[in-house]
Amino acid sequence: MKEIIHITMDSAENNKDITYKILNKDIRVKILGVDFNVELIKGLLKEFRGSADAITIAGLPNSIQINGTEYSHPLLSEFREIAYPTPVLDGTELRRILIPWALNKFLKKEPNLFKNKEVSFFSGFVQHYMIEELKSHDVKFRFADIYFATGIPLLIKSPKSLNKFIEKTIHFFTSRSITKYNSCDFDTPILKKTPVFKEFYDSDIYILNSTQLSYINLPDLNGKTVIVENLTESAREILKEKNVGRIYQCSANFEIEHFSTMTELEALFQVLKDENTPLTQKEMISYIEELQLTPKAEVLNNDITTPNKFAFVIHPLSSKDLFKIPGSKLLQKSKFIRDNIERVSSTLPSFHYGQIKGIKSEHDGTMAIGDIYAVTETPKVMMSKSKKKMYQKLIDITKKADQRGNQIIGLGAYTKVFGDAGVTVNKHSPIPVTTGNSLSAAATLWAAAYAVDKLNFVEIKKKKYLGTVMIVGATGSIGKVNSKVLSRSWEKVIIVAPKAYKLIDLKKEIEELSPDCDISYTTNPDDFLHEADLVITTTSAQGKKILDIEKVKPGCVICDVSRPFDISQEDARKRPDVLVIASGEVELPGDVEFNIDIGLQGKTVYACLAETALLAMENLFESFSMSREISYKNVYKIDELARKHGLKLSSIMGHKSEITDEEIELCKEHALKKRA
Repeated sequence: MKEIIHITMDSAENNKDITYKILNKDIRVKILGVDFNVELIKGLLKEFRGSADAITIAGLPNSIQINGTEYSHPLLSEFREIAYPTPVLDGTELRRILIPWALNKFLKKEPNLFKNKEVSFFSGFVQHYMIEELKSHDVKFRFADIYFATGIPLLIKSPKSLNKFIEKTIHFFTSRSITKYNSCDFDTPILKKTPVFKEFYDSDIYILNSTQLSYINLPDLNGKTVIVENLTESAREILKEKNVGRIYQCSANFEIEHFSTMTELEALFQVLKDENTPLTQKEMISYIEELQLTPKAEVLNNDITTPNKFAFVIHPLSSKDLFKIPGSKLLQKSKFIRDNIERVSSTLPSFHYGQIKGIKSEHDGTMAIGDIYAVTETPKVMMSKSKKKMYQKLIDITKKADQRGNQIIGLGAYTKVFGDAGVTVNKHSPIPVTTGNSLSAAATLWAAAYAVDKLNFVEIKKKKYLGTVMIVGATGSIGKVNSKVLSRSWEKVIIVAPKAYKLIDLKKEIEELSPDCDISYTTNPDDFLHEADLVITTTSAQGKKILDIEKVKPGCVICDVSRPFDISQEDARKRPDVLVIASGEVELPGDVEFNIDIGLQGKTVYACLAETALLAMENLFESFSMSREISYKNVYKIDELARKHGLKLSSIMGHKSEITDEEIELCKEHALKKRA
């Protein structure tokens, strides 16, 4: 039988003698409390040296490395000398394997877990082994070591400064005798208001271990994330009471609770060996695999009735929309303000506009709630504004959204077109950013198919339209992906954009994807309007005329994705035989409530907003649609998710109102007459 002596700083009242059977070996564990009596520890080490297979001592600070120098408590070296040849283990070597592995395993599931996050350590010295791994993820550090050690409310804000503090003070702290920790209160109101310390409470992630919870009075951690080395039942209850949102446990998820700490687990690996030689990394990894150990994350204080939170950014499409801002309607009476509001409003800060509540998945009942933020720039002003200033305005919104507990944020209208189409904003955002373009593309196809089928001028054979579709703005993000997807379901595709070389490249891409489709391209849509049965416009023309409406084929459907519209209301009225529809509007599932005006009726929202809500319902918090490149595979995936959760195309909309079935029939009659 193998024997582990586990010495703790607890009272001897909690002593235990337990035998386990692990990997067909009987392992006896003696838990001996010494109540911080160093001389008693030395006596026990002498008693069990040579007879026990491994000894662990809980309560000593971890060994750490700074600039290549190993720092450990001097008592640890003394204890090892006394116990020789029995190894005295502190879990340091196992931590160096398990901690990076655990953190990276979490990142595979949640790539944005640490992205631009603020991370607070109650003691960077105690959890020093986590710092190096987190440094590679661009987190912002906050260490409370000075307050923790001295009671002086000062923060350390970089690993470099922390290391200097440790190097200057470590001999003082390690020379002190081992005693019980004094209670450390992080929940005092004065501390939260202290200017040089209050940033500690704004962090997204907190680093702890179960031992610290016995002497730290935690502040309220409502919705925050906590990373712990090991998690006992009592620690779990404390964190639950403090309203923690998520816990990530870096220690291995072992079925025997006694081996929940790195120190205990390292001792187990030591005694599982046939020889009493020092453990190697290879051996530890082998036991991790054999015992099927994995780190784990869990959610506290969460159930299906607690909504997932998302945020979304909107802006006025014209100067008229600026008067929808609460309190601004009275200003509309002034001609001076009407003439200058577009220019002046761009100097105003962004603001929280309102909320959308009651979104509920038809698949599993998952709820979602959306915070809507607004910037005051119109497309015209935005496109002429400094990129740096506009980026910063949007990045500031992502930070505000993160502070309100939102898990993802979507960019609407021109905020997703501006600059590099979300890439820079996403890089500096603490939460994932999506442009919503995947669902915008899917919704375009929903609307187009509905309208074409209603008019019934295009024959369908083997799920393929035997007609011609034209995409104007085909080299843009939505236009490109629509071109690729439509090439799978239409006989002929005509792609249109201002730059011919981009069209040549896109034509080759589409031909590789759909070799049976007839692909043509042009820089002038008027050349082919006479043969197009469906025209999809997705440009950044900002309301400028992009085609001659008089040349459009009778019975054609024009699906206008652009905002402002590519096809003016005046042009649409000129051709009653052509059905001009607006695309991108989606109906959300559930009893949806708005406390703001986003310009649409009922449960209808723009597709880019709907994508953000959909990702929240799916618990898929990632930058699903990003940059000017959209994967056609993502369009199929978002289409599948929309059907799963109950999102659908709302009523077909025109420029200002719903297009009824009667209006579609009237358009069809006009088209039949003109065709005849």
